[in-house]
Amino acid sequence: MFFFEEHVLGRINAASGGFGKGRPRLYVLSIAGPVPYVKIGQTSDIWTRLMRLRREANMHGAALVNGWASHSSDKAPRWERSLINFLKRSPMHSKEYHHGADFQQIVALAKKTVEQPRT
Repeated sequence: MFFFEEHVLGRINAASGGFGKGRPRLYVLSIAGPVPYVKIGQTSDIWTRLMRLRREANMHGAALVNGWASHSSDKAPRWERSLINFLKRSPMHSKEYHHGADFQQIVALAKKTVEQPRT
């Protein structure tokens, strides 16, 4: 599983323009295990945050199986709130943790949130 997680981290890194500290970015992670879930969040240190979430998942017998991250932007905290508020309609959620959720659907919503101009 370790090598697969490394592959996922590499894809997130390439798609988001590289890991590093700085301005925050929105992320969506798919975690598979006894109780699969999708995790939504934002951070200005994506590498450290992903490593912490990966360790926590591994301690519970789960693993990182997919992920997406936006480009860096000061708007990431607002994107996160908007996405979480929209997904509150889901019956299986706990703020940024969405149990049994469809990763691809949440990523599609996240992309729309990031691309949406502020009104």
